[in-house]
Amino acid sequence: MKKFLSLILVILLLSGLLLFTGCENNDNNDGEKSSSTVTDTNKIDNKEKNAITDSNNLVATKYAEDDFFGKYKETIVITFKNKQATMIVMTRELEDEEIAKSINSYIDELNQDSGMKFEVDGTNIIITLDQKAFADEEGLKESDLTIESLQKELEYDGYTIESGSITNTNTKKNMNTNVNSSKSSSLTTYKLNDDILVKNRDGEYRIKFTNIRETSDRNEYSDKQADRVVIIEYEYENISKESDLYISDMCFKIYDKNNIKLETYPVSVKYPDSISIGRKTTASVAFALNDDTNYLELEFYDNPFNSRSDFKVVLEW
Repeated sequence: MKKFLSLILVILLLSGLLLFTGCENNDNNDGEKSSSTVTDTNKIDNKEKNAITDSNNLVATKYAEDDFFGKYKETIVITFKNKQATMIVMTRELEDEEIAKSINSYIDELNQDSGMKFEVDGTNIIITLDQKAFADEEGLKESDLTIESLQKELEYDGYTIESGSITNTNTKKNMNTNVNSSKSSSLTTYKLNDDILVKNRDGEYRIKFTNIRETSDRNEYSDKQADRVVIIEYEYENISKESDLYISDMCFKIYDKNNIKLETYPVSVKYPDSISIGRKTTASVAFALNDDTNYLELEFYDNPFNSRSDFKVVLEW
């Protein structure tokens, strides 16, 4: 997968499928559940159809939204034999057909990876992985791909288990120590210059929002309304995450005092960098603000494909 990272934001699709990545990066429609899936097995070859029919399946769905794909429904079907995952099929049903067409233009490059198959059918993006490809992408042994472990990961990541569940407890794994789980009823709230330690299955990292300031800069080519433009500055440190840490504005959702979600604004900022263990960096991001108060709330997503944020930061200046 890593060799495709340069293919615009198409590769974000893989982050949605491979559930356990960090922020190196959705509003969800809470309570909007479905008892059916959108996986179209007519689009899977006969060998894969037989595998789904003859084996036990774990089926999970999630409604979500992000800045690239817009609103979508995602369905994951994991086929098991002897309690081990043998095949994974993910279908992302988009509302925007143009995005699907854009992804389809890269289909040949995406299908160069053995064990991983991409298809585009109308507004549906379908990815199929075999056991080895899925284990390799997750850095796991194939023997670790069990029903129990994958169900826990799916539930933690905000999916609804539609069928094949081994338990009705819907227990979610608490993967953060210093940050409340994103599935808890209330979020931990921080403020400017608070050190925030985030811990997930890949390791630990620290993030701090250090400043918020206004700028008079405007982009003459942007059609976004911007009565004011604010720049949020932050720093982060990779404490123990083996893969490089990259925290971008895709990890943030910003709201003004009237609970209106802000859009990013194209002016000069310091773009984030990927950093290895022990390294630190700073970055900034600009937002269009059409409100006269000096108050914002930032919701942070360790995984942007999660259905709920992990914590909140109040920004006052």
